[in-house]
Amino acid sequence: MATVPTSHSYSSLTDTLLTNFSSSLPHPLTPSQHQLLTNYLSNLDHSTTVVPLPSLLTTSHPQSFEISNGLCVTKSITSAFDSAEHEILFVTCFWAKSRSLNLLSSALRQLSQKRLAENKKPIRVRICFSSRSLTQKLFHTASPRGHVCPPSTWASQLGLPPPEDLIGLDLTVKSLFFLPFSILHSKFTIIDRTTLFLPSANISHEIWLEQLSVFTGALVSSFVTFWARIWASSPTDLPPLPPPSQPATPRTQRLLLPTLLLPQPHHRNPRFWFSAPRKTPQNMFLLSLLDNAAESAFILSPNFTCKPVMRAIVRALERGVNVDIVTARRMMLVEQIVTTGGTDWTEFMLWRLRRKVRALRIPGRLRVWYYTGAEEGWGVSGDGDENTEGDNEAADNGHVDTATIENTPEYQWELIGTHRIAVLTHVKAVVVDREWTVLGSANVDRASWWTSQECSVAVLGREWAERVEYGLRGVLKGRVEYVPVGAEGAEEVDVVGRREEV
Repeated sequence: MATVPTSHSYSSLTDTLLTNFSSSLPHPLTPSQHQLLTNYLSNLDHSTTVVPLPSLLTTSHPQSFEISNGLCVTKSITSAFDSAEHEILFVTCFWAKSRSLNLLSSALRQLSQKRLAENKKPIRVRICFSSRSLTQKLFHTASPRGHVCPPSTWASQLGLPPPEDLIGLDLTVKSLFFLPFSILHSKFTIIDRTTLFLPSANISHEIWLEQLSVFTGALVSSFVTFWARIWASSPTDLPPLPPPSQPATPRTQRLLLPTLLLPQPHHRNPRFWFSAPRKTPQNMFLLSLLDNAAESAFILSPNFTCKPVMRAIVRALERGVNVDIVTARRMMLVEQIVTTGGTDWTEFMLWRLRRKVRALRIPGRLRVWYYTGAEEGWGVSGDGDENTEGDNEAADNGHVDTATIENTPEYQWELIGTHRIAVLTHVKAVVVDREWTVLGSANVDRASWWTSQECSVAVLGREWAERVEYGLRGVLKGRVEYVPVGAEGAEEVDVVGRREEV
């Protein structure tokens, strides 16, 4: 007979986990940070962690943070394929024939040719996705083993090169989806189990604002375990890797930061009438983070339909925390309405939030902006390609250009990619107290908090938090519309602002 863990055993386990975690850090946790993690672990349903509990608490070396569009994010990831020696694990959610797919196909073909020219054994490549078309989802197998796409369909159905062009790869393409709404929404790429690419972008044709974060360190091992629990069909899908044939090129190691893996398993029953959050690592940490915020919260999400987060924002405002929200109008509107049972959508939920804040007269400052699209002179032509008429002539064909953030005197971070042509924002980011940063696949919507499978990371470190927040605010400058909350009138409020304001 199974033993049911008691509250005492959970408390003991939490203490042990935090003790071991703290001992692995270069600097001890502050009392407030320790209390946050204690609250998080104490409220966690351990059956929802996907990976072993110790894998949730880890460290990482953040390497880079890029803001661009989906095409440039794909280019940044696939450009790194050439460095792979043994293995590439490529995971995305949506899959569509697009220029991003063309970039991926070209990178795979070149990698195959390289392996053949070097007379090396085929490199193991695993491509994983969830959604390709309505028909694919309606008739998808419900087996957790998923559907392995036959090589004969790679070119005709998926838009990949034919098998004869990929002889230098040990390639498997696999999809997972569970009716009615359980999409596997996470997106990440792991190269040789040493480097993690964590984008917000899919393989698709949308020209949206996206981010790409790159990490090395122990976090990568936690992601490998997550991949194996979700996508591996058998232990042979993840065999031991041989040692590198030559020393790896040194990467930036100046930041060793406490990092949390925040997985979210899918849930097939939407239970529209049930508004309490599932007690998953993703949900419990984000709620604990907002409930422990002391000064500020900056939240960027394409959708806002998650009631538990709305309630947590109100609680933070009541404590005097300043909350800034950036989102989009009418983005995936049908999906929002369907996944909330027909009751909620972003504009309506934020209207209710602003009305409640006005009625309560609480001390915290709530500011809301809607993303308005590409800068003047940038746009989308009728065939779906970027229109580069304007002051920049090199925004097409996956070209990577740079722009410098304004109004960030301490950090003049470069932005990689043509972010100025993005017509909607698809970035998911939360920065609290300019100390904790959460990046990954999860939106602030009911789908990401209930039915979808997700995976995000939380990083503790002021330098990284400022890099992400100032970078995003700089890109958003001049491309968002301020929505008044109270009696301050309709005067525009700069999303960047002075340093003391943000």
